[in-house]
Amino acid sequence: AKEALTEYQALEYLQSGVDIYTLIRVILHSGRTHQIRVHMSALGHLRLGDSLYAGKQTELKGLKIQFLHAKIKGVQLPENTWIEAESELPSDLKEILVNLNSKVVNNL
Repeated sequence: AKEALTEYQALEYLQSGVDIYTLIRVILHSGRTHQIRVHMSALGHLRLGDSLYAGKQTELKGLKIQFLHAKIKGVQLPENTWIEAESELPSDLKEILVNLNSKVVNNL
């Protein structure tokens, strides 16, 4: 087994009927396969749309993919140069947050 470090912060709690969702920011300090899925599952936090680790209980009307977005990806190259790429939240995920009355959706 290899070590993996995941830092996370709750940004907002959202409710739809009796269901409560938590929007989180995650910072990975290592890059292991399925790291976010494994760590969140171990904590009992199921990810929306994740049928492998969470099953059908994490389905949400209108969500066709896993609710996961990498806003910034960075990597250190062999010559020690650090590069980053940034992307906006996809419109379908943004629409889900708007429908859940997110107050922070425009800051993501």
